[in-house]
Amino acid sequence: MDNMKVDKIFVTHHLPLKERKEYLSQALKANDIEVEWVESFSGEEIKDKYEEYISRREECFKGTVVTQQFPGKRSHDYENFSKEISLSELSLYLKHRYCFEQQLKHSYDTILILEDDIMVPNDFKTYINNHMTEFIESDGDMLVMGKSHWFDVLPHWRTGEWIHTAPNFKTRCTHAIAYSKKCINKILDNIDIINLPIDFKLNEIIQKENLKVYWSQPGLMQNKSFQGGIAH
Repeated sequence: MDNMKVDKIFVTHHLPLKERKEYLSQALKANDIEVEWVESFSGEEIKDKYEEYISRREECFKGTVVTQQFPGKRSHDYENFSKEISLSELSLYLKHRYCFEQQLKHSYDTILILEDDIMVPNDFKTYINNHMTEFIESDGDMLVMGKSHWFDVLPHWRTGEWIHTAPNFKTRCTHAIAYSKKCINKILDNIDIINLPIDFKLNEIIQKENLKVYWSQPGLMQNKSFQGGIAH
């Protein structure tokens, strides 16, 4: 991708949510950014195969406490578990899995997966390049560019001007995450066991495979006008 520090950008999109694509298409065009829209795996497409997709729901590492980012301050630690995910959660999960498969297939060094409720800042290309440059130099596995509306805890460990890390960092959302090629096999080795929504599943994989996660600061927010449903 010309003048970009990421090889491929995907946007997961649920076709009926037309206002999301209209907003994002205009914002990305204004920033001269090309993406691949991932619109397959809709609920209608996958509902007849739902049981087949989730037939493997065993826990990846039983009896283990999955440590979230800030134990003791706002503890989100949980005993590792499995749950039967909804059809919309499965749709989003499969979209993300497709992106990982494409990274492996095409040997992209880095990809960025955006969900269709992402809020695009001014000069988005410069934002991506600043953060990705530091991430690539860090030799990390994942860069969480998204920021959650529900918990706004800033990291205390400043790694660079734009990115941060700490021992227990995992996801803080999935609406904007970059992935290095060196972690994709580890993700794909675990992702066919569909026992959790994609954000919890990634947290499970991060801990199991000891992936090195960085966070962007400032993070990218979700568009509040689109809140109220999964961006599947």
